[in-house]
Amino acid sequence: MLKKFARLFRDEEGISAIEYAVIGAAVLGVITAGAALLTPRITTGFQSMADQLPQ
Repeated sequence: MLKKFARLFRDEEGISAIEYAVIGAAVLGVITAGAALLTPRITTGFQSMADQLPQ
């Protein structure tokens, strides 16, 4: 099993796949964090617009 991991790290194609997975996970984390930070502001903005609509 250890030989398979060693071969994976020596193989440049395997490293490329791992790098793409790490980059994809980082992008997903940034998008998730951004959405979590912006959600209260967006909700407040829509609520203030809804409050100004005539009944």
